[in-house]
Amino acid sequence: SPWPSVPYQPCGRSGSMVALRLVCVAAACQACLGIRRWPEFRVPVRTPKPYVEPSPAFYACNGVGAEVAGGCPRSAPQPSRTMESLLKYGYGRMQEISHNGREPSVVFVGAGALQSGERWSDAYFFKKILQDGNLTRQDVKVAFVDPLEEVPEFKQKVYISRLNTSYVSHVHGVLDPHCAGQTQLYRFSPKAVSDSGLSASASVARLFSTRPEQPVAIARSWVSGNTTCQPMPECKEGAEKMGKDADMTKLVEEVRVPCMAPLDMIRDTENAIHNIGAMFVNTEGMSMQSLYQLMLHGDFEPGFVMWKSTGSPEEFELRKHFRKRGYEVGVKPAGDGTAPGHYIAVRAPKTGFGAAR
Repeated sequence: SPWPSVPYQPCGRSGSMVALRLVCVAAACQACLGIRRWPEFRVPVRTPKPYVEPSPAFYACNGVGAEVAGGCPRSAPQPSRTMESLLKYGYGRMQEISHNGREPSVVFVGAGALQSGERWSDAYFFKKILQDGNLTRQDVKVAFVDPLEEVPEFKQKVYISRLNTSYVSHVHGVLDPHCAGQTQLYRFSPKAVSDSGLSASASVARLFSTRPEQPVAIARSWVSGNTTCQPMPECKEGAEKMGKDADMTKLVEEVRVPCMAPLDMIRDTENAIHNIGAMFVNTEGMSMQSLYQLMLHGDFEPGFVMWKSTGSPEEFELRKHFRKRGYEVGVKPAGDGTAPGHYIAVRAPKTGFGAAR
């Protein structure tokens, strides 16, 4: 035979050769039949674009006297709107709630507004509700949430506003969805306030914060004139006197106050979350914990929300959520006009009540 003889080898000794021959035969068959392997399908991975926060939709100014009709001063940042025009979103929403047969409510978190002369304070807002919102005193429910157990001006403010006292709630504590009964806050001790010649109703006496250094920083900003405190000028003079102490931190004391989840507060004050027409948060460093849980609730649709800026990265998420839900988010600059003092979110009522620019 012309072919060389190949001795027989058992499979166990040439298994690798047999496997190789099978692979070659399979490849040859695929080539003859025109079979090709399908390319591996890969889902394209898209990297989401980072969210870039837009510029403020507006800058709020108080606007007094002739400026109310003419708008903000020329020196105000642009685009600017008066607090008068922005508050209309709040009581416009309250009108809408009342028109639908429900009881509108407004929530104030923090007692700073009780003494404030600002045009967004509680007494001023009540006045605008009753005068411009066409709501009766029996229509409006009000909830105050404050770390102070006793607020001397509370009953007086309610009396001046001529609201139905049975519709007004005062909650002692702070809002925090993660707290367990009590939380730790810091304030200037009553003795330090008294030694500075200030009354218990002064702004500096009402200053609570989640950080021990914050009351000192705020008092020093009052002394420098970057922000105002009430009542003036006694408040600034008292802060200046406190500022003469080499170590102001020793004037700060730790206090324990009750805390509750925002949704529990709404329930305990016999309000309904879908009836909140406006909400004001005037607390130091507690805006996120007061608002974020409510913001995630689908029935939370106030026309006007205002909160004190904390400067924290988490606050960015709060503004982002408001914008996603159709709110315009603007800024009310601090006293020196260089940084946000408060943020404001407004949204026009669906049925057209109020909300005129």
